[in-house]
Order: sequence, then C-alpha cells, then structure tokens
Amino acid sequence: MSPAAVCPYFKRDITLLGLVLLLAFLLGIDGHPYAVPSEARYIEIPRQMVDTGDWITPRLNGVKYFEKPPLFYWVQAAQLTYFGLGEFSGRFWTAITTLALCLVTSVAAYKRYGRLEGVLSPLILASCILVYFSSRVVLLDAPVSLFLVISLFSFMFAVESTSGRKRDGFLAIMYASAALATLTKGLIGIVIPAMVIGSWIALTGRWQLLRSVRLLPGSLLFLLVAGPWHYLAGRETSEFYYFYFIHEHFERFLTTTHGRYQPPWFFVAVLLAGFLPWTAFLFQAINTPLRRAWRLRHADGGDLYLMLWIALVLLFFSLSKSQLVPYILPIFPVLALLIARYLATVWRNGHTPGFHRGVHAMAGLFFVFAITYPVMTVLGGKPATVVAPISTGMSWLSVILLAQSMTLFWMSRRGTAAPQLIKTMLLCAVVSVASTAYLAPHAATRSALDSAKPFAEYLRPRLRQGDEVAVFNHYYQDFPVYLNRDVTVVNAFGELGFGRSIEARTHRWMIDSETLLKRWKSKNRKMYLLLRRRHYEVNCFSYCPNGRVMFDNGGRNVLVSNHSE
Repeated sequence: MSPAAVCPYFKRDITLLGLVLLLAFLLGIDGHPYAVPSEARYIEIPRQMVDTGDWITPRLNGVKYFEKPPLFYWVQAAQLTYFGLGEFSGRFWTAITTLALCLVTSVAAYKRYGRLEGVLSPLILASCILVYFSSRVVLLDAPVSLFLVISLFSFMFAVESTSGRKRDGFLAIMYASAALATLTKGLIGIVIPAMVIGSWIALTGRWQLLRSVRLLPGSLLFLLVAGPWHYLAGRETSEFYYFYFIHEHFERFLTTTHGRYQPPWFFVAVLLAGFLPWTAFLFQAINTPLRRAWRLRHADGGDLYLMLWIALVLLFFSLSKSQLVPYILPIFPVLALLIARYLATVWRNGHTPGFHRGVHAMAGLFFVFAITYPVMTVLGGKPATVVAPISTGMSWLSVILLAQSMTLFWMSRRGTAAPQLIKTMLLCAVVSVASTAYLAPHAATRSALDSAKPFAEYLRPRLRQGDEVAVFNHYYQDFPVYLNRDVTVVNAFGELGFGRSIEARTHRWMIDSETLLKRWKSKNRKMYLLLRRRHYEVNCFSYCPNGRVMFDNGGRNVLVSNHSE
C-alpha cells in the first residue's frame, strides 16, 4: 500500500482514537477517589514544601525525608498551588508525563521508521495495561521513564545525524534529560543511559564516538542541572550523603534491607503481564531485529542499540534486591516502537502467518480474561468482599472482553484486510484497559476500607486549637494529606526513622507508647487516635484506656478519643 493510500487513516480513525485515549487519560485520573499509601507521600511532601517554604529539604510529616530527589516534589507543589489539594492535582503530572512519553515514542518511531509507525507506536504504548494504570497513580516511574527515554533516543539520533549542529543539539538534550531523570529518582538517571550507551559503543567498536559525544561540556551541563540540589541538601544536612547515596542507592540495590526482594524472573512476568494485550505480538516484533542486530551492528547498529536497551534495563532491575512492578517502564516505549514497526509492515504488505497467530493470541487473551470472573464466581462462590457495584462492573467487563474476542476471531477468519484488523485491535486494546479501570473498582473499594480520608473529613470541622491527632503502630501516609496538618506518630517510625534520628525536635511528635499513655491520661489535652481495629481491640486498655470510638466506617481502622464530644 502506497503512502498516499495510507494517509487517510491518519486523518480519520486513528487520529480520533488518539483523542479518545487522551480524554481517557485526563478524565480517568480523578476517578480513583482515594490517595493510596504508595502515592500519598508524593502529595504530602509537596504540601509541606509549600507550607514551610523550604524547597531544599523534603519533609514527610515534618521529618526530613531523603529517599528521593526533589524534582517531582517541586512540580507537584506547583500543581497543588494552582489546582488546590486533591487527587486530580496530585495525579495530573503523572498523566501528563505518560502522555509525553507516548508523544516521544511517536516522534522516535516517525524519525526512525516512518509516519505510520509514528502513529501506531503511541497508541500501542498508551493501551498497555501497565502504562495506562501508571498514568492514574502518583508515582515517580512515569516521569523518570520519560527523561530516560528522551536521553536514550537523543543519543541514537545524535549518532545518526549528519549535521554537527543537530548532533550537538541531540547530545545537549541527552545530558539534560539524564540530569532531570537523576533529579527525579536518583542515580539510575545516569547509570541506565551510561550502561546502554557504553555497551553499544563497546560491542560495535565505535570508540571514536567518545571524542564526539561532548563528554566534558555534557558532564558540565549534567552537573549544572543535577548538582546544585545535591550540594545544598548535603550542606543543610550532613548525614544526607551517606543516607541518600549509600542507603538509598547501593544498599537498596545490593541488599534486601528495603524488603522488596523478588525472584529473578519477576520482571519477565511483569513484562508479559504489563504489556497486555500487545504481549501477543512481542515475539513477532522482536524476532527480526534480534536476528539482524549482531549481523548489522557495524552497518547500522540501531537494532542492536534497541535490543541492548531492552535487555540491559531488564537485567539491571532483575539483579537488584529491591524490585517493584513499574521499574521496567523505560523499556515499554522500545517494545511499542518495535511492535508498531511490525504492524506497519503488515499494514503495507498484507497478512503473514505470524500476524494471524498474534491476532488469535490477542483474541484468546480477551476470551480468557472474559471468562475468569464468571468461572471464579461459579467455582468458588462470590467472595464476601465483592459488593454489588464490583459484581456489576466485573460482569460488564466480562461482556466487553468477550465481545472483543469474538470480533477479532470473526474478522480474522473472514479475511478482513490488515489495516482494518489492526485498527480494530487498537480500538479493542484502548477499550479493554479503559473498561478495566472504570468497571473493576476493587482497588478503589479496598482503598476506601484502608484510607484515612473519611476519618480526616470527620475530624477537620471538629478540631480545635491545642487538640492532638495521633496514629498508632501504623503511619497513614494519606492522613496528613486530607487533614492538612502533621500528626503525632506512635511506634511507627519506619521510613521516618532516619529523619527522627537526626533531629531531636521531631521526638515531640514521633513518640513511643509510654509517652502516648501519659498524654492520653492528661485531662487538659484532647487527643484523637487513629489505629487499626485489631490494635484497638488488643491495646486499648494499655495505651488508650477509656478510649471512646468517635468514628467507625466499617473498614480496617477506627478513630478513638480520650474525651467525649
């Protein structure tokens, strides 16, 4: 099919699909009504920056918190100032950076392969289940992935540039993006680009590039962007360098100190599950570039570069002793680009046996997920935790997935033209991830049972000057967010332990059980205590005697007080 014949598809179906996906991203970020613990800290720390005016030292509940650099906090603080405190403002930057990641992938695919690949690749990336859901929670992985991807693509295009001016421009972007990634999530911002680029130069024997990649001015640019905060943070807190570099980087990677160790195959499973429903085309997309990567390493080298990007990032995080699902997000744009290349070839040249197998595999995946909930319901009965809205949503989701499965099987069997079949798959992928987000609200219901938001909403209008609010044996990261104030923490130092150990003044609100008991018995101090229901049942007579339950939403937590209303 000629480029002229392909062009109308851009102006109609696929462009419209892209706009629908954009709306799904932006409208969906406010759909989750609770800030879950994994994201609440990234709202609370910026709130404290705005309140205190201290933009150098991140603080969580008033305690120094150096687990991550501050770029994400700075952007979040600006959003909270503009939009106000809430889930939408907290998640806006994550959604925008995910969309930017899709746009960068589109530009890279267009520049390397062509216009059709430039349209298909962002739609494939955005409709991967891990990418879609990463856009809806406040985590650092989408922003750091954006900067890493920009840095790695910039090097590739710098090498391919024939103009010295363009090459220098791409190199400047590469160094600046690596610095921004470092300011977002630490040393991986420089380690991952250096690892991929250095391995590619060594394997292709292009050592002369070391003289043309502007190492000295590029390093100065990197330090100019990433260096000042690290210097100022170390000047403000002498213990910063050991905790930040040794504990949070080397010990996190080499030891199980952080309690996030997973087996070596963990990220392979994450890749296969997180790239759904496009996992069906992974083998076809990687097969050709993988076979010619080594053979053509001296002629082109682009395929080898992309293969190293995928393999080394996957290996790096697999070797780490601290592993979380979104860590491998930086390789998803490359996989989306390769699948887009494969599907574009099929689009232009017609069906191939591998393409039909992929269509059938995608249809089979939709079918398996469609029948999973009904089968589990029939075999095991409805779980007690499945309430009516969840049951209804899951039932509709099963119907949608089943319809998509049957549609793809039917279109493939009747020999539908490849462009129409590819567009249908794109539509099915977008609908499936969006439907899963909107119709399977189990996570939101679980958060409703765990969240401190209802307790904060109950307390805010009742608090008076001098009242003390505390949490017991568990630090609820979303409690200060919704309460809009710090809380006293009892026996739950955890990630706040470092900050508590270096600032004696924090001991006023980071206390032990004995101190709680003394304050609880004071007739002049009104205290509210949020704690797990099981802790209340076991410890109420020891540490909060005569405590009155002030609020109970039927979840895992209760709010008690030492005074009646």
